[in-house]
Amino acid sequence: MSAKETSNAENQSNRAFFNVSYRNYLGENWQIFGEALYEAFGSDLSDSPITRNDYEAEIGVGFIYVF
Repeated sequence: MSAKETSNAENQSNRAFFNVSYRNYLGENWQIFGEALYEAFGSDLSDSPITRNDYEAEIGVGFIYVF
């Protein structure tokens, strides 16, 4: 079994960003994956009437079948 993990974080232009993802084979054809991300928008976006919040947060988990 092999696992793949990635992450990155940065802070530029009054913006914070964090993303972590994970993927692992459960068998010959099945994989499980997960991802979490958080992004705090800078003042240009957070003051916009288009955005509801001054941040975005997501969490995802799933399965992949490889043919």
